[in-house]
Amino acid sequence: MQHITIEAPTNAVYLSEFISELPQGIFNKGATGVGGTEMALKSPESYIIAVPTIEIIINKQNQNPNIIGVYGSTKQKEFKKQVLSNSIYKIFTTYDSLPKVVRWLSNLDINAYNTKLLVDEYHKILSDY
Repeated sequence: MQHITIEAPTNAVYLSEFISELPQGIFNKGATGVGGTEMALKSPESYIIAVPTIEIIINKQNQNPNIIGVYGSTKQKEFKKQVLSNSIYKIFTTYDSLPKVVRWLSNLDINAYNTKLLVDEYHKILSDY
């Protein structure tokens, strides 16, 4: 795997100040709250954003009503309605519900593997493991 180092200017606060899109692969940004998720939300491409908790999804939905949240109690019918009503979609899901999102997108003839994926807080997977 190729390793690329992107150095932030010393006065930068947010990623969007020095990059225009998230790089492919594992991006170890080092600090939280620097705008990686916000960059995915503002991207002109569809994104699936996997997060560790339902609370994060609810918080993001409260900030942005266009976010499609998928976790344990989400109904497929509502998911379908939201995805089909958006040409570009931003799906927030828990790590555990990611296979459900892939399956539901497939049922809509959408290849989830062609959608960008951001695994937010991925260090949690390693520390919780």
